Amino acid sequence: MKYKRKILISIFALVFLTVLVIADIPPPPVNQNFGIYDTATINYNETLCRGCHKSISGPLTGGVPTRHHNLVGKGTINPATNQPFRCTDCHPNIGSGILLDRNCIDCHNRTAFWGDSIGAKVGNFTGPHHNTTQAQVRDCKFCHGASVDNYNDGHYISPNPPNELMPSATYKVFNSSSGRLWGGCLACHAENTLASPPLFFTQTIPIPIGGIYSSAPISDGINNIHHNEIIAVDNPPGVTPGDECRWCHPDLSNILDMRGCETCHSVRSIHNTQFDFAITRILSGFGHIGSDKPLDPVNNSWDCKGCHGYNANVVNTFAGSIIPDVQLVTPGVLDANTPTVLTLTGTNFVQTGSTTVVNIDDTVTLMPNTISNGQITVTVNLAAGNHYIKVIKTDPVENVPKPSDIRPLTVVRRVKIISATLNKFGVITIVGSGFGVIPMINAQQYITVKHAGNVYYSDSIIAGRWNNFLIQTKKTSTPSAGIGDIVTVVTANGDEESATIR
Repeated sequence: MKYKRKILISIFALVFLTVLVIADIPPPPVNQNFGIYDTATINYNETLCRGCHKSISGPLTGGVPTRHHNLVGKGTINPATNQPFRCTDCHPNIGSGILLDRNCIDCHNRTAFWGDSIGAKVGNFTGPHHNTTQAQVRDCKFCHGASVDNYNDGHYISPNPPNELMPSATYKVFNSSSGRLWGGCLACHAENTLASPPLFFTQTIPIPIGGIYSSAPISDGINNIHHNEIIAVDNPPGVTPGDECRWCHPDLSNILDMRGCETCHSVRSIHNTQFDFAITRILSGFGHIGSDKPLDPVNNSWDCKGCHGYNANVVNTFAGSIIPDVQLVTPGVLDANTPTVLTLTGTNFVQTGSTTVVNIDDTVTLMPNTISNGQITVTVNLAAGNHYIKVIKTDPVENVPKPSDIRPLTVVRRVKIISATLNKFGVITIVGSGFGVIPMINAQQYITVKHAGNVYYSDSIIAGRWNNFLIQTKKTSTPSAGIGDIVTVVTANGDEESATIR
């Protein structure tokens, strides 16, 4: 069972093409087309992060204009300095230039730039995903949707000890002839440190040598997803460090007891996770549901017997609504207070007996404009700020809604320039709308002038002359602003617009 986080679209597209070729071959490795790629966040880079975090200004900014530069504009406190963020906190001078590091992990691994001779001051800034308020209280479904469970949501966990047909947290049998592991999670979710990015899971015990499991070195759990991510969670008030171990291992005398896994992976969530159920329900290797009419007589019903370790084709006794999965939302950056049609691309949106709706911020529920199994269109009208969207499908069996994972939406107030004029005193008067409030720090750096191909900060903002509709700024230092130069306004909200000076 994979963690549900924000989808990596570029990885999904590549893996999906590969999966089409090997569709009839059961895992390992598990097909990487439902949820996030099975790796640890420390392996991410800017490209992977932007699979969810869209950019407003092109492929190289990774959301900087709408989030990161906003830290300076709003005077947000940098925890490394206990002072408001400044440009040089992230972009220190290096010789004749400045640092432009776009690997998101360099700042968001909670130890950014420690020991770095360059000296950027953003260390211990934030673990953006698993140190949220929701993660600290184990509200996993907030981000990951119904593919996982919350420990306290009342989902069914059998009070009986595990029996011989119950999956192991690792495996029960190693088949030396085929090289396969049977009877547990590692039947599909094996590690492969040679993959790019590497595939990780929860294994903390040696795997038999031979067959398909010896194609790559085994990390022996050092970098596995569950341990790396859970240990990184800051303890909420009143929780002693180390208590996270008991989240998954309530019985320390039997640390691989599957009942501990069921705290977050119930029989219902596991048995209703399948990529594109309408197409793949008769194929092996696309989820946990299995096929009642197997196409492959050798590997038939691997989805069932890979976990349970027996050959009989079985009917899913925990059937319900198949969990929806949102893989892409376009556009990802919207104009504030403007009706906008969003297109949600994914899987399992339509199912007989279920009703599907779109939810914004857990407060607004919208009916789709159009819907098919793999695509939804819906009209939204949102205020400026950071929002999230998800798909929710009713479950007539359990009578419990099945939400997808969440997708972030950035809504901005678009700045518009009507005119930019220059007088003989070097004052540039910019008339338009959406300029917002003056940035709290280095406001003159939010107005730039492009002259002869080079970009320069303005000298100063005329006192009291920055409001939502008017900005007056001076640029008389060498080179001074001139007619035909390009002036750009970047607002404290992160939006930007350019115009030719007349």
